[in-house]
Amino acid sequence: MTEEIKKLIDEEAERYADSKGIYNQHGEDLLKMGFKKGAFFILSQWQEAERWRKVEEELPEVKEFGVSDYVLTKCDYESYQVAQYCKNKYYPDGSWFNPDRELSITPIEWKPISQHNGKKMKVYISGPISGLPLETVYNNFTNAEVQLLEQGYEVVNPLNNGLPTNATWNEHMRADLKLLLDCDAIYMLKGYQNSKGAMIECDLAIDLGFKLIHSDIF
Repeated sequence: MTEEIKKLIDEEAERYADSKGIYNQHGEDLLKMGFKKGAFFILSQWQEAERWRKVEEELPEVKEFGVSDYVLTKCDYESYQVAQYCKNKYYPDGSWFNPDRELSITPIEWKPISQHNGKKMKVYISGPISGLPLETVYNNFTNAEVQLLEQGYEVVNPLNNGLPTNATWNEHMRADLKLLLDCDAIYMLKGYQNSKGAMIECDLAIDLGFKLIHSDIF
């Protein structure tokens, strides 16, 4: 915990005690102590949830049928995937699978995914692609995907629409819109206002009542 965070908690504890209108030092000290204990506990819980676990040291807890909850995994080359850890009579040595159970992966680290009201919201990433270097596009969309996964969302990245990069704009839009229609929300990357395709996706999502998320919220 940084000194800056400790200072912030101390300041908020002072503000909280002042707001209660208690005019004796002992009472104020008790209020501040209680506030700080609560803040430190919540912070420790959050830090634990955000901690990456090394697979060689710790594995997710397997539950019914010998399968864990979905977790966020980090593989080689800084690639990220949502996956489940399985250890049962079919996989006695343990194995990792993506949500479609079509791909066995070998992660090096993992961490829990937070749940939103018990249900994952499916989010489509939208942003400028045409006219930008492929590396820039890949970095923009991949970084957004990781951020959304860490927030507990199920993520649809249109770069994975199954088409080659040299497919036409119309072909990509048709494929991307099909992916969008299966989602609950749309995440708009910076600069989307200057992208014809992203504006089409944004307008459609708004018309269909999707939740609109802008990239500057994370």
